Amino acid sequence: MNQRVTIVMAGIVQYSTGMASSSSLPAAALNWLLGATSSTVATVESTPYVLDLTDNDYHVTVVDDDLDSLKPLRYRRPMIRVVAAHGEALPFEPTCFDRVIAIQSFHTMDPRPTLAEWARVLRPDGQVGLVFIRLDDSVPMIRRLKNIIGQALPRAMAADRGVSSVDHLHQSSLFYPSEQRSWRLWQTCTRSQLVATATAAPGADRLDSNDLHALGDAVGELYDTHARVPEPLRLPYTISCWRATVKSRAAQTNSPATAAGGSMSMSM
Repeated sequence: MNQRVTIVMAGIVQYSTGMASSSSLPAAALNWLLGATSSTVATVESTPYVLDLTDNDYHVTVVDDDLDSLKPLRYRRPMIRVVAAHGEALPFEPTCFDRVIAIQSFHTMDPRPTLAEWARVLRPDGQVGLVFIRLDDSVPMIRRLKNIIGQALPRAMAADRGVSSVDHLHQSSLFYPSEQRSWRLWQTCTRSQLVATATAAPGADRLDSNDLHALGDAVGELYDTHARVPEPLRLPYTISCWRATVKSRAAQTNSPATAAGGSMSMSM
């Protein structure tokens, strides 16, 4: 019997500064979160990782609150089931999934009702997993890049700050203590890609033209300092993953948001 696995991804899944990113998680990270066997997967919001999951023989259901964004994915991957709903209110029966995973998104959700809802749909011994992908600022060049972008666009650093949201999982009475693993990922980036994505990061649309050009110039100068032309620059990312096993049904009964959500549910 195939597992039923929910992968929850809300918002545009990008790395912490809005840099252009690979659409694939390392196989070791996927196996650690989901297991190596064929699985049924539901995702919240259509992201590049959905295709990665289908390519790895997971049977995917995509959940997104924007039905229009689901249509292109449905046509591109007809084997994917898509459902219009919110990640905090999954329109599924209780105890029907083995995994609920949030990639680069848990910090955008109301943690208490969200965790209660995910616990509701998990089978006994099911697991929740949280994933955050961030530029590795143990490298001095990355610290400088993040400082340049962060000064101009504080919102672009939201995913970095969002890691602290994992504390809500640690503190939840619905789950056993979590485990944590990390992987490093290197992503190549050209000068034009780095400048373009930095100037399109969250909040960039609020900058006036002078500030936007200044940001692009500063990022371009940083690239010129560190790149070995004609080779593209390689940016290091840290993929941090947490997983925790759900407790008994009795613990969930006493938690909020135990009723099935998804009043806006619509399947395609």
